[in-house]
Amino acid sequence: MFLKDYLFFFLFLCFCITKAQDVKVSGKITIKQTQKPLENALVLLKNEQKILSYTYTNKNGAYHLKFISAEATKYNLEISSLGHAKKQYNFSLQPNKKSYTFDFSLAENEETLSTVVLKSDKKIKINRDTISYKASSFTNGSERSVEDLLGKIPGIEITETGEIKALGKKIEKILIEGDDLAGNRYKVISKNLGSDVIDKVDIVSNYDENPILKQFLNSENVVLNLRLKKDKKSVLFGNIKAGGGIENRFLADADIGLITPGLKFLNLAESNNVGNVVNNQFKNYTYSAQGFNDFNKNFSIRQNPVIYLDSGNLIFLPDNTYIENTSLANNLLLNERLGEKGKIRNSLFFYHEKFENDNSVFYKYFVEPEEITYTEQNSIQTKNLNISNDFTISYAISKNLYIESNNTLTVHNKKQENHLKFNGSDDIFQNLQRQERELESKTQITRKTDYGAAVFDIFLGSKEGEEFFLILPNQLGQQELSTKLYTNYDTSIDYQGLDGAFIFKNNKTTYSLTGGFKHFNEVLNTKSTTNFDDNTIDIDSLSGNNFANHFESHAQFKLETEVVKNLFFSSKIDGKLNYYTKNNFSNTFFLPNPQIRINLKKTKTGSYLFRYSYETEIPRLNYFTDNYMVNSYRNLKLGIKEVKALKSHNYLFSYTLSKVEQRLHFNASISYILYKNGLSFYNRLSETTDISKLTYTSGKKTLAPQARITTYINPLYTTLKLGYQLRISEKPVQLNDNFTILNSQTSSYSLNATTFWKGLVNFKLLANYSINQAKSKNTSVRNKRYRFKLDSSFKIYDAYFVNIESNAFIMASDFYETNSLNMEYRPKDKDWSLGLQIQNIFNTKEYLLENAFEYSQSIQSYRAIERYAFIYGSFRF
Repeated sequence: MFLKDYLFFFLFLCFCITKAQDVKVSGKITIKQTQKPLENALVLLKNEQKILSYTYTNKNGAYHLKFISAEATKYNLEISSLGHAKKQYNFSLQPNKKSYTFDFSLAENEETLSTVVLKSDKKIKINRDTISYKASSFTNGSERSVEDLLGKIPGIEITETGEIKALGKKIEKILIEGDDLAGNRYKVISKNLGSDVIDKVDIVSNYDENPILKQFLNSENVVLNLRLKKDKKSVLFGNIKAGGGIENRFLADADIGLITPGLKFLNLAESNNVGNVVNNQFKNYTYSAQGFNDFNKNFSIRQNPVIYLDSGNLIFLPDNTYIENTSLANNLLLNERLGEKGKIRNSLFFYHEKFENDNSVFYKYFVEPEEITYTEQNSIQTKNLNISNDFTISYAISKNLYIESNNTLTVHNKKQENHLKFNGSDDIFQNLQRQERELESKTQITRKTDYGAAVFDIFLGSKEGEEFFLILPNQLGQQELSTKLYTNYDTSIDYQGLDGAFIFKNNKTTYSLTGGFKHFNEVLNTKSTTNFDDNTIDIDSLSGNNFANHFESHAQFKLETEVVKNLFFSSKIDGKLNYYTKNNFSNTFFLPNPQIRINLKKTKTGSYLFRYSYETEIPRLNYFTDNYMVNSYRNLKLGIKEVKALKSHNYLFSYTLSKVEQRLHFNASISYILYKNGLSFYNRLSETTDISKLTYTSGKKTLAPQARITTYINPLYTTLKLGYQLRISEKPVQLNDNFTILNSQTSSYSLNATTFWKGLVNFKLLANYSINQAKSKNTSVRNKRYRFKLDSSFKIYDAYFVNIESNAFIMASDFYETNSLNMEYRPKDKDWSLGLQIQNIFNTKEYLLENAFEYSQSIQSYRAIERYAFIYGSFRF
């Protein structure tokens, strides 16, 4: 019996082997218009909806697939590439045939974005709306993060806060292989993802994620698309880094990723006390779409805290030079496709952080009849705990119906303790605890019609905040009676609304009709108490209940037409009717917001834009408080009683010239804002107090020209960036019963140079010269600042990498510097490396910063972090 069973099993196995056999599919993908090979096209082999195998085409456009056939005989090949029309091909297996060859040509799709190589230069490849940069052509081995890589690519600029500009425009987001993982928190990718996994960087213009709108509307949005190396596209990859050193320094990073056609997963974790402060990476980045296609609107209402204990510090130093930190963060990013029509994105962010810094400040205020001066010595400790989750689901129900839902939940706790000495002797303690909870949701439905599309947005949000603020002793009340001041702020914002737009297109003219409503409540309740003889006493002047109710309906007509080739005219007429109630005040405001734009795009001499808008708005509740608000141990602020709409004229002219082949990019703009009315503070200053009252003023003006040029000097193999910025403002100021017109001006000149030499050494140079000055009837303040930064990178025997970063600052007659040294041993063809990091090589003790601002000057001294070193190792897989 056993022999029969064995024989039966053997025959069944042989039958299965004959039925399930290896089958090979290969071929070549080309571009239909040019017949050139199409690199990095995705080829999927499916049985119904199940993916059996996939691959990417090589530089010759060739692909090779292998799968095991089973009972099924019908299969489907799907070929797709960003910027090309998707193609599908059905085929059936033939008896005893194990190899199949299918060649395809994909047509360029003018309605979507392209990443196709049309230029023979391997470093930079361009086609229509996409510029693709080969990462290895712009690196020298010193780069650690994506941000380091992007800073070396022509046309991309990284600001001091980590925001990214491409071709002179702020980017909307960072994509990975065409998919969004981090939403409006793209800094977690740019600052944490290792640069060694990146193959190419695409600057993608005319980007629109809505599949219906992108069929017939142009967009002015710009995104970056990171394309990974081929060995990182279909396997689990990652980088683990850990180290420790003197002064109990430690560092631990773990980046893990999985990138497939259907699933993209990244987990970016880090913990350190070497100055890598993480909280700024998690702040929401608000992006406002420009031009006609601005239908992906941001309806979020920001809730600002009442108190910022460290808001007055203008720091231009790297965090690791003056901040002692202990940070722990984890970013879990996921993007998964739901078949052919849907997609899920989830971003879970968490961080817990403690940091501290010590500084002393000398303040001088130019007021009559005599100047006011005082000093502070501050020691600030901060603790942050933040958990936030962003969830987005999008689904194309049909080719004519698309829905997307975005949901965000955030919980944030912050605690700050500030021990300070006032004028070198008086000890003052400030303690701030803040708790915030936020929930926001938006659902957008897009429906294609015979003449265009209809877009509907449903949104709601709820934000709550509570701040507990303690000052000991109290400098603001009757000092002989009080020993401490305790203030509690309760704030909340609740909002909901509906917005609908009908979009029509007729030949070269596109127009839309939009209408909707928004309702939101603001609450700002304050209670201040002090103590006397162990009794708690309420302070009525510092306590109050403030609320505002807005019901806002609006109607909008928008038009864009191509007058002649590449010359576009657009206009927008937007009117809002705001039914406003605040405490015992109520009124109805009509808020007109018209705009016109003239845009000449992509001519041989460049692109030109002129824009004019008239803007009106109702300020937020914190400007209309009925009671004084405690902001610090010396500062009180009182809102304004009368509610008025703020009005301004806004003008902008910009010019852009991009010649990617020559690596030349030039951008210049000038903006001018004339405020018909505005808000200004009437200040009462003394040595111990600063009491401010808001008032309406007129005559404020702001002028801001800027110019930037990026070019490549071929004989020197060097990218050169030159920049100039100027900001001139004029506004009325009332200070200690004296009224004056204050003129202020800030100008900045910058030079950046990056070498791409093939030899031993490469350099990255930054030179910046800035002037801040302010002038009124009786006073004038002015200060100059020079900054120099030199990154020197050495590559020795293809295995040893040395990077020296040096910063030098000259302010007035003071000179100081920051510096660090990083050495790494990376054996060739190995997955591990060893490194040494030394911070503050020359053991600088303090950093001095001098600032001029309106009617004041300050000199700040920050305690430098003492020299330390640590050794680390990393392993890549």
